[in-house]
Amino acid sequence: MSVQSRVDRKLRHDARLVVEHFRQSAADGALVEIQFGEIDEEVTVPRFGFAQVRVEGSELRISGGFLEGGRDQPEALAAAGLCDARNQQPIEKVVFAPRADPLQQRVQVGILAVARQHQASILDEPMDLLKVVELFASEFDHQTHELSAIGIVGDQRERIRGGLALAGRVVEQKVVEAVEDDFQPLIRSCNAQLEHLDRGLAAGRTSRYDSRVLEFRTPLRGRLEQFKLDSTVLRGNALGDPHSRAVTVYLPPEYDRVPHRRFPVFVDLAGFMGSGPAHVGWKAFEESVPERLERLVRRKAMGPVIAVFPDCWTRLGGNQYINSSAVGNYADHLVQEVVPQVDDRYRTFASPRKRAVFGKSSGGYGAMIQGMKYARHWAAIACHSGDLYFDFCYRSEIPRVSMALAEFGGDRKKFLKAFYARRKPDGDTHTLMFLAMAAFYDPDPKAPLGFQLPMDLQTGEIDEKRWARWLRHDPIELAKKVGVQKQLRSLRGIYFDCGTRDQYHLHYGARILHKRLREARISHHYEEFDDDHTALDYRLDVSLPWLYEKIMPRRKAR
Repeated sequence: MSVQSRVDRKLRHDARLVVEHFRQSAADGALVEIQFGEIDEEVTVPRFGFAQVRVEGSELRISGGFLEGGRDQPEALAAAGLCDARNQQPIEKVVFAPRADPLQQRVQVGILAVARQHQASILDEPMDLLKVVELFASEFDHQTHELSAIGIVGDQRERIRGGLALAGRVVEQKVVEAVEDDFQPLIRSCNAQLEHLDRGLAAGRTSRYDSRVLEFRTPLRGRLEQFKLDSTVLRGNALGDPHSRAVTVYLPPEYDRVPHRRFPVFVDLAGFMGSGPAHVGWKAFEESVPERLERLVRRKAMGPVIAVFPDCWTRLGGNQYINSSAVGNYADHLVQEVVPQVDDRYRTFASPRKRAVFGKSSGGYGAMIQGMKYARHWAAIACHSGDLYFDFCYRSEIPRVSMALAEFGGDRKKFLKAFYARRKPDGDTHTLMFLAMAAFYDPDPKAPLGFQLPMDLQTGEIDEKRWARWLRHDPIELAKKVGVQKQLRSLRGIYFDCGTRDQYHLHYGARILHKRLREARISHHYEEFDDDHTALDYRLDVSLPWLYEKIMPRRKAR
């Protein structure tokens, strides 16, 4: 039996299930007509309009109208957008709306119906199933806000609640599941939203906060694994940080579905005060990186990847992902241990040409340094608001750090001991960050804690010789070197961006780097956007598909 025959057979079977479901569940329901091949069945119960659903291959054709009770409420129907107010002719669309007041019409139609602005596409051409389900989720959120604004109470609340539940059952039908498994996360998300709203309505209220929290909660379809890496590179590091590190790996759903398929690898470097495992956890109002990846794949912005989240946390609060005797050789740890272990354990291409690294802030700096010094391990890099132009982003911190350390007599050990003992770090994270930068950029085994500071803590004078050691690690200075330029040219893609209101003035460094790469005729992609340094994960919607295209370019048709 051919693949298409199997799909057709399953669709016919599932269409029958849909009809049977309505027979059993739509006690206050709708006239629903399901047409597919020899199937031509309908379920009729009073007081509802009807919708016609026609499955054609992998597409869904939908149309609607009204029976009996609908036409005696032309004003309500027009207010709900269900018919033309002038001639009272039904508008063709999905309709599951009871005879009720205009508010109930809007709420119930808005949840399941395709948005009015997409009406033309429904009339003129088949609507993609994925688009229908996504529009359901979008309209649900919009209507939840309307419910919040008016305050649903009493019987009216219960009637709407019943309509919401009916709409949810419609969307979860196996007609969608039969065609493409990829729709299931969206359907589960819609159902979860319905359940949550049910609880809110049952309590007599729902809130904008609740609906916003749920907007991105699409269940993860892939899976997360974690393995322990006993690092020889990090063993015996000067800070005494653990050398046994957890590496978190995201495997897309296609990894299990297609057992012989190999996948490209994205490595995510966390910013300061962060670590890899934090990027896969729940976030208020935002997606985790795996959730974001799945959404981008679902919308066909990119293909599936294996994503790696190394744990490079240090007791100084973060990492710059370079080698330092004061902290540890984290650049070597990435390319000599993490990457080879991932290639050994998972079905990667095991090739630098199919591997990318990205990060934000300190992680963005780390990604840029990987491209400048370790390009043979990567095909593409992405740096979001990375540490650039040290004279602007770090040097201005020296007076404030000097004042903070003065409270401890200039003793950095006492500062750290007090910092670790505090229940809340308060504003001292910037002092901690400066000490961490000093440990990475100017390590000295003979100095306290194994690193030097670039200023005199008594007078505040800057030691230019010591500061020059910092500048050796500044990407805008590294970009001048011929060897670095050669490494950057070997990459398939270099992406970096920065907000024009960055609190650490990193956009100035990004502009300088952009200028220097352009002068060196090194191909790259640079963007600026109107934002600051915080909460920039949404920029991954730009960089991740860009990286994927660079390492997995589409084949041009001959």
